[in-house]
Amino acid sequence: MGGEYVLHRIGRTEVLHQLGASARLRFAFRKAYELVWAVVSVTRTTNRRPSGDQAVPHQAQPLAYGVVGNPGPPPPAPSRTIVYVDGFNLYYAIKTTAFKWLDLAALAARLLPNNQIDLVRYFTARVGALPHDPQAPTRQQTYFRALATLWPRLEIHEGHFLSHAVSMPLAKPRKKGAKTVIVIKTEEKGSDVNLATMLLVDGFQDRYDVAAVISNDSDLALPIRMVRQILHKPVVVFNPHAMNPKSKPSKTLRQVASQYRPIRAGALASSQFAPNLVDANGGFNKPATW
Repeated sequence: MGGEYVLHRIGRTEVLHQLGASARLRFAFRKAYELVWAVVSVTRTTNRRPSGDQAVPHQAQPLAYGVVGNPGPPPPAPSRTIVYVDGFNLYYAIKTTAFKWLDLAALAARLLPNNQIDLVRYFTARVGALPHDPQAPTRQQTYFRALATLWPRLEIHEGHFLSHAVSMPLAKPRKKGAKTVIVIKTEEKGSDVNLATMLLVDGFQDRYDVAAVISNDSDLALPIRMVRQILHKPVVVFNPHAMNPKSKPSKTLRQVASQYRPIRAGALASSQFAPNLVDANGGFNKPATW
């Protein structure tokens, strides 16, 4: 006899009687028998070649999107985004406000709520003590410490700061007075070059779908244009000086950017660090004059 015939002809009661099975075993065997018989039946049906007027088995059609049981394709993934922050351009935009204790990761999320913020790059330089502000380095170091709590979502890229005395001509010198005056000239070096370099390198390495730049510095126009024209990636520029009515938006950046948007006071106010923070070295507080 073929296995199929035996399987069909042997009754469950007779086999179970020979096994002397318990009630639980009888139930399990019955379920197993039904499953095996279903598999055999399906195999016989699918292996039989239709002939004559025999109907071809019905092919199930996929459900249309929106029908119960098929919710449709998954939504597109949010755009991978890296945010590039021109630290000194941002600082001078908010210097006279109460928003300097700024959580840059929180700000990026508020500016681009539908994007996947993979990384925030902060470009700055360490300031030195000045005669009129000897505590500036201490305050800045405390802010760096706050930003370090955001790692690995945020990376700090440091240039260098130069401060030296130079002779400058007076705008309106007196006829019999001095024509020049000695002033302290402070210059930040490297941040704009570092930002431009990382914007291009990350783009060539395909680390982002969208780049966002927080700055109003027109010197960044060329690397932004290169990212758009060569890499065909969008670059959104956020102007941090929009709160100052005396500050004009950069026409050059507006022309080269995919989008040019202002940063409002509300976004800054809702993106502040807590006054008291904790890191691996213990607790620390927002500087009193920050």
